[in-house]
Amino acid sequence: IITLRYPELESFHHPLHPRTPLAPVTPTLIVVNIVVFMLMFRGAEPLSDPNTLIEWGGNFGPRTANGEWWRLITTLFVHASWLHLIATVLGLVPLGLIVERFVGPVAFAAMYVALGLFSSLMNVFASPMAVHVGASGAIFGAYGLMIAVLMWGVLRRSGPIMPIAAAKRVAPATMVFVLYNLSTDASATVAEFSALIAGFACGLIMAGSVSEPKASAHRIAIAAAAMLAAAVAVAVPVPGVGGLVGATHQLQRVVTEGDHSMA
Repeated sequence: IITLRYPELESFHHPLHPRTPLAPVTPTLIVVNIVVFMLMFRGAEPLSDPNTLIEWGGNFGPRTANGEWWRLITTLFVHASWLHLIATVLGLVPLGLIVERFVGPVAFAAMYVALGLFSSLMNVFASPMAVHVGASGAIFGAYGLMIAVLMWGVLRRSGPIMPIAAAKRVAPATMVFVLYNLSTDASATVAEFSALIAGFACGLIMAGSVSEPKASAHRIAIAAAAMLAAAVAVAVPVPGVGGLVGATHQLQRVVTEGDHSMA
């Protein structure tokens, strides 16, 4: 059906099929997001209540920086409303189904988690007292990954190159996703665009394997290591800045003072 509407897509999809016959990660992420949201929706507390978001794993500085570091990942599957969930689905599905087949499921899953972790760290650093939820940082990072891969393919003239028709199919959903995030979560803009740049950098590292039959394991490892290094750079205290470690100490002091004032 796709090739009937867009005959030029045949040359794009044909080389991707033997490279990555299936793209299981993207639909799995969508299913997990929907299941978590439905469980939240059936709860007694309002979805928009910050306490509800924190209870379900939202990223909140005083909790995250005081030992609950798992929130850096769980926050990627927590959404504050139906509209928030729909924006995530629109941003992830058309993008993910293309990028995952470009780089392979393992690489896509590794980069999605790494970029999500990076954006969550940036949120704690930039706005430690706000509650951050959603996967916008990971998705923005995936867009950066796609841009780098496509640029590499055009410049090197190797591997599948995304035609204009395919870009047109992604553009409307991308526009809705970007506008929603810019209009509703201005405090997370720094983290999202940081993830976009980080995803682009990872894409440059991995892009050379796009022309290969399968994504190279060493390129995936190098890209993942680069993301970990970036996360460490955010976390390690810097003279005159403080870093995430400094922010952690401040948050611990806030929590302690709050406990003393309530006593």
